Amino acid sequence: MDYQIVLNIGAGLIAFLGGWVLNNITKAVERLDSDVRDLPRMYISKEDYHRDIDSIKSMCKQIFDKLDSKADKEDRRHGNEDRRHGNEDRRHGN
Repeated sequence: MDYQIVLNIGAGLIAFLGGWVLNNITKAVERLDSDVRDLPRMYISKEDYHRDIDSIKSMCKQIFDKLDSKADKEDRRHGNEDRRHGNEDRRHGN
């Protein structure tokens, strides 16, 4: 066999394998690109997360403020009744 034929077959195999590897790399990059483009639909962004958490914190603060004001009203109401009962107890000698 002539060295030229062996060299041509070797170069052809190397070119074929190089093309195959390059094709696989290109396909992998395209899949990664597609996955990266789908990320916003699959996950929430940091800004959206912080905005939603701030909204939830605001709602919780409003709820706690209402509960606190309601508890203060109840304390004042019960506090006045306790004082009245305390005065009646002293009048009756209890």
